[in-house]
Amino acid sequence: MKILLLYPLYTSHVEEEKKGYFPPLGLAYIAAILRNYDHSVRIIDMNVETKSLKELEKTCEKEQPDIIGVSSTTITYSTCVNILKHTREILPSAIRIVGGPHASILPQEFINHSEFVVVGEGEYTMLELVETLENCGNPSNVRGLVFKKDKKIVKTGPRPLISDLDNLPFPARDLLPMEAYNDNKGAILTSRGCPFNCIFCNSHLIFGKKFRARSPKNVVDEIEHLVKKYNTQVIRIVDDMFTLDRKRVLEICEEILNRCLNIGWELTNGTRVDKVDKELLEKMHEAGCYRIYYGIESGSEKVLRMLRKGIKLDQVRRVVKWTKEIGIEVGGFFMIGGPGETVETLKETERFIDELNLDYVHLSIATPYPRTDFWDWVLKNGRFVTNDYSKFEKEFIFETPDFSWKQRMKMFEYLHEKYCSDN
Repeated sequence: MKILLLYPLYTSHVEEEKKGYFPPLGLAYIAAILRNYDHSVRIIDMNVETKSLKELEKTCEKEQPDIIGVSSTTITYSTCVNILKHTREILPSAIRIVGGPHASILPQEFINHSEFVVVGEGEYTMLELVETLENCGNPSNVRGLVFKKDKKIVKTGPRPLISDLDNLPFPARDLLPMEAYNDNKGAILTSRGCPFNCIFCNSHLIFGKKFRARSPKNVVDEIEHLVKKYNTQVIRIVDDMFTLDRKRVLEICEEILNRCLNIGWELTNGTRVDKVDKELLEKMHEAGCYRIYYGIESGSEKVLRMLRKGIKLDQVRRVVKWTKEIGIEVGGFFMIGGPGETVETLKETERFIDELNLDYVHLSIATPYPRTDFWDWVLKNGRFVTNDYSKFEKEFIFETPDFSWKQRMKMFEYLHEKYCSDN
């Protein structure tokens, strides 16, 4: 079948500020699986090409795909719906499938705009659905779907998580304009799943809590592939929990060194300070790690407890000191205005950032996503000031009686101007 996969325009300044724009690895994994089974696949990342609906219309009319797949995030919800509506008008015979984080969390928000919603990890659900449609089979037998049939909602049940990630092919980066991404910097995902319980996280709703990791050889095979095929000079590891398995990280470092790969790499997604030690950091640096972002979140012990982060400020101090002494650049992620936050706790965070003397500071607006415990906390302790998903991450969408929306924004803007204006 002919399949067109779309990644909608992502408008959050937060993502660009934090780490630049990355290729949509999720779609590239799905494309690689589908292509292995002889389906014709094209990916369009609307952040770097075909940015308007008019351009998309021309592409659809020219290529006439049988299936249009759209990846969703919460802040791109409205854009996704517009794409689904527009493609229905210009290609009514095409089957529309939507997946991704927001579709996995709130599939009911898409069932009136698409034929199928993929829930959870999408690679094998998408493959089985495409094969079923091609052979005129029954989609009700494909696990991991939500759709409407005879005006009734059908939920086919969760698909088991992929147990061996080494079985996945490398993402189909050749279907993307790789020259548009970050100047010789390549993003890779080496593990899925996080066993921790932070109040704000929704990752476990897609990848589960069980940590699943690719083998060191498989990881370094992909790094070597990026170096040789794309002249990649920097690897950005985008895992939630890269350092959870200390032995695996050491083996990855040894594999990089044994192959004499002259590559720099960084951890971009908020490494936990309680999952590194000095010896591990030294080995990582020897193997090319030059920058780590730590998920610190707050300079207030009270707020850290409310966030269920499970770390202490003294741990942060010690790990940041080690990292800088070893020669690795240190970035810190801080969540501003979350549960338990007050003006005073934010002043504690300000003092803590000053004390740490980080190389990079990234501040994010505390955002309660649907189906997280943070979302439930707001319902119990405050109120939402908007239901507009496009405002998520860009401004506060809630307030509490003791800390108004306006006060939160004022403090965020002050801290952002102080720490992030030159980053």
